[in-house]
Amino acid sequence: MITTGYRADIDGMRAIAVTLVTLFHLNIQSLAGGYIGVDIFFVISGFLISSIIWTKKSRGEFRLRDFYLGRIRRLLPPLYATVLVTFVAAGFILLPDDFARFSRSAIATLFSVSNILFYFEAGYWDTSSHLKPLLHTWSLGVEEQFYLIWPLFIIFCATTLRRVPFVLILLLVSGLSTWAMLWYSERDISGAFYLFPFRVFQFSLGALVAFAAQLAFIRAPLRVPLLSDLCAVTGLALIGFSTLTLGATTPFPGINALPPTLAAMLLLYAGSRPSGQGPLGRLLLTNPLSVFLGKISYAAYLVQWPIIVLYRYETGSSLSIVETSVLGTVILVAAILLHYGVERRFYNRAGEAAPGKPRQLNNGAFAFRMLLMSVVMTAVAAHAWFNSGWIWRMPQIVLTPEQIESGKQARFKFYSSACAIKNFEDTRHCARMDGSQTDVLVFGNSHEADGYNFILSGYGSSEQLQLIKFGEINKCGAMTKTERGWTAESEGCRHRLDTLFSERFLKNLDVVVFSFYLPYSITNASSVRILEDLRRKKPDLKIVIFGGYIGMKEECSYILNKSGKSATCRERSNVDYFEKDPSSRKMYPRLAALTDAYIDRVGLHCIGRRLETCETETPDGVPFLYDRHHASLEFATYGGKKYAAENPGFFQQLVRPRQAEESLGPD
Repeated sequence: MITTGYRADIDGMRAIAVTLVTLFHLNIQSLAGGYIGVDIFFVISGFLISSIIWTKKSRGEFRLRDFYLGRIRRLLPPLYATVLVTFVAAGFILLPDDFARFSRSAIATLFSVSNILFYFEAGYWDTSSHLKPLLHTWSLGVEEQFYLIWPLFIIFCATTLRRVPFVLILLLVSGLSTWAMLWYSERDISGAFYLFPFRVFQFSLGALVAFAAQLAFIRAPLRVPLLSDLCAVTGLALIGFSTLTLGATTPFPGINALPPTLAAMLLLYAGSRPSGQGPLGRLLLTNPLSVFLGKISYAAYLVQWPIIVLYRYETGSSLSIVETSVLGTVILVAAILLHYGVERRFYNRAGEAAPGKPRQLNNGAFAFRMLLMSVVMTAVAAHAWFNSGWIWRMPQIVLTPEQIESGKQARFKFYSSACAIKNFEDTRHCARMDGSQTDVLVFGNSHEADGYNFILSGYGSSEQLQLIKFGEINKCGAMTKTERGWTAESEGCRHRLDTLFSERFLKNLDVVVFSFYLPYSITNASSVRILEDLRRKKPDLKIVIFGGYIGMKEECSYILNKSGKSATCRERSNVDYFEKDPSSRKMYPRLAALTDAYIDRVGLHCIGRRLETCETETPDGVPFLYDRHHASLEFATYGGKKYAAENPGFFQQLVRPRQAEESLGPD
């Protein structure tokens, strides 16, 4: 029989997890891997919930309805209180477009699907994470989906599969789900991070510890306190290793999720002996401070991120040591208030005495009131969402949420219907590549559309060009060269790469425009190798680098609405990248050796290549960016026309210099 009583060491694990997450969110650089605290929570949940359900089912005491109603009482009051208070505070602080997005995320949070919402928002169009006060609720969405599905799985195993040892089923599920996570991480890292099916392995491995520890040969080593302590210390060391070595740019989950998961398993296993953790484990995990922080960990997790986000939103992105210390104190006080003022008034864990008056509502009546509250809160949030984030709150703003959204989408207006490499022989979309026109391939990441818009506006009508889009490399995954040629993780991208290097496509291709954000960055190494191989295969192929411009720390629309003028977007404190001198970048020598022409956007838009002189809007006032670094359609069009006026016959001279000079005539 599995023991389901209170374990103080698990509160100690919760204390470590919530502390790591909070310090990570406070941007403590040395603890950049602190987000693994969420993984520890997942393993703990799998361990506890599986143990409780199986034990009650074995005794004939488990009722699915009671389990779900109990989860409602446990989770929803603190969550709803957090969403409500955050909504009120956000109404005073957030700009309309951000408040509209926040309202949408509040609805998703109330219905336990915020992880799905944030997954679909992830990527280049995602608002900076520190502008999303409820982003941390993605993990609650995963947990709540686990609570919905896992009891049904256990009931199925305890009835239909009752002849199969549950530990073997868990071993199989853990192996398959771990493989699925590793496999999918290589294809869609955001999906593997946010979506429940690819987090199942952590819940199932937690459950596996609970059941495997009941087997005599696995439990036997725990009789030796020294071995129990060895497991605990190893687990803590793995947590420390992950916290110190992982970071915001580290691919996660993938293989990097395994050490913290194993660490949590070792700590749970070490505490599974009849007398609990060994002497050292008790000292580290069951001391009064760890237990206290563990008991308020749910409340602390709920309040820490909204407090940090709203403060940073109002005051700026960077936190001083003093601000970090003050915010940490505020988070602790808020967690204590939420825990004792809300959480423990409706639910008490084992080992906790109920404060105040006894509960008067049964679970069903309580759940009904929670449902009514969620309906009311959803209605209010939906009103804010569908009414432009209550724009009446801030009549001084320059751009409405609708203008920002339409501005971001407009850059695909022409690009989406462009001739694509994947169907370049389809005459319904593309002209025949027969040498009668100049065929130009625009090849890049999410900035491919920027290069396309620039060239189309400048030369699309004045020169006989056919612009062909590659289709962005963002979702190609890793692009590698094999003995058979270039390949990619994405099947569609593999097909495009095959076409790119095919004889039928290359024979009439005249120019490749390399259109990337930070074109000379080392992150573009594989794309530069593709250019090198294209040049080797076709020596007369011309290569044009579409130069970078300005990249922002925050979305320009956000800065513009706060300051009232687009010029604020070019202030050095707001700029993340400025391509003043591309020769200083790591990939410059290799790209320079390939380059036939460089479209210098800094020289085009900035007097003397000085940041403070750069243009940040079109002559009729359209901002150069709506997000952090993608050119608006209007600004790309303006730049293309301006460049073409200064460089007439650009592609003609590049591809057929003698004929172009003759056609232009004498000076």
